[in-house]
Amino acid sequence: MALGITLEFSILRNFIEIFLFCFLFLMLDKPRFSWKKIILFYAIFLIFHTVIGTLWVLYEPASYEKYCTVSIVLWSILFFYSMSKTTIFQVLYNIALQVFVLLFGIFISVRIAQIFFHSNPWIDILFRILYFILVVILYYRYLRKPYLSVLSYRGIHWAMLAFVALLGDIIVIYYGMIPRHVMVRTVREQIIAVGITCLLFITNIYMLQTIFLVEEERKVKEKLKYSMMNNAFLKKEFALIEESVQETKRIQHDIKHHNKMIAEFARKKDMENLFLYLQELDKENCFVHYCNNHTINSILTIYIQRAKREKIEVTTKIEIKQEIKIRDIDLTSILGNALENAIHGCILSEKPLKEIKIAIYTKGKKLVIIVENTCKEDSICFIDGMPKSKSREGIGTYSMKKSVDFYHGDIDFRCKNGNFLCRILVTLPS
Repeated sequence: MALGITLEFSILRNFIEIFLFCFLFLMLDKPRFSWKKIILFYAIFLIFHTVIGTLWVLYEPASYEKYCTVSIVLWSILFFYSMSKTTIFQVLYNIALQVFVLLFGIFISVRIAQIFFHSNPWIDILFRILYFILVVILYYRYLRKPYLSVLSYRGIHWAMLAFVALLGDIIVIYYGMIPRHVMVRTVREQIIAVGITCLLFITNIYMLQTIFLVEEERKVKEKLKYSMMNNAFLKKEFALIEESVQETKRIQHDIKHHNKMIAEFARKKDMENLFLYLQELDKENCFVHYCNNHTINSILTIYIQRAKREKIEVTTKIEIKQEIKIRDIDLTSILGNALENAIHGCILSEKPLKEIKIAIYTKGKKLVIIVENTCKEDSICFIDGMPKSKSREGIGTYSMKKSVDFYHGDIDFRCKNGNFLCRILVTLPS
């Protein structure tokens, strides 16, 4: 009967320890697989270590410390890392923290049972359950959100956090878990050990909260930057709209004038001058219709006219065979910035022939935009694959990338032999 109680106690204790160890780890982890697979794998891990740990405690208690070190720790590192999306240092930190919390709880529950309840094993289990419930609540309330929010941060601090948690593990194991050491420790030494582990735990949480606040500040600054970029988008779009309105008014005025001249030539039956006038009118490209998309047509009209005023040759190849469900603000950001940068590059170029080649076409569910222009190579530098003009400040290319990324597209910049190439691929919304 005594053996039955011991067996029951050992199974329950090991199950609680390993279950909470896994549960606390998952609270601070980003799993690699679906939750169904994760639950299955963790259930196998839990059952295996519960059975093996129980048998080890019952039949080889003298070597249980070695089992914990080799099996629980090393196997956990391999298993948790294979199940997690996070880096090895983040996994090590998470494991070290859970071992620290687990061992501290075991230390406290065992001491309470020894001092106040004559080492009653069921009191030990009861206090472990209460302790772990409290830990889960504290994790959920204070730790989980800031921890998950800083997982994307890849700095050296993860190694430092893991070291602090590991130091707490060593102190608790040395002072509170190894029997031969516990027996020679005074109550004062054990209280000091508990105090040190508490201090380390608080320090660990403080470090994490500090990192969380730094990351939150960075995110606020990033949001502010994007807000400024959006304001720049809106200003540019409004400017283009205003310029488009003025250009439309000018064209309407010119149309009236051209109609009068054509009517006058027709009235006089002066077919030779009428023919010459129509030829000159065709050269001006006043009435070019590039495509059926109003936004793209307006952007092309405005920037091509602007390019011609700068004596820049422009060639176009526009083949849009389907409706483009892209927001006007994004088209303005992508195409407007590309053409504006092309004109700026041509102006800086020292080549006698300055030209811009524009190709816009649809291919399946993709919109392809290619803008190639003459440029001065030493006026452009690349930072993280993004071009930046040395002569002016701007966020044009970053605005383009943000808009392209919104549609799960791709953008590529190249500069070679005095020519700058911008190639954009955008997935069209259905």
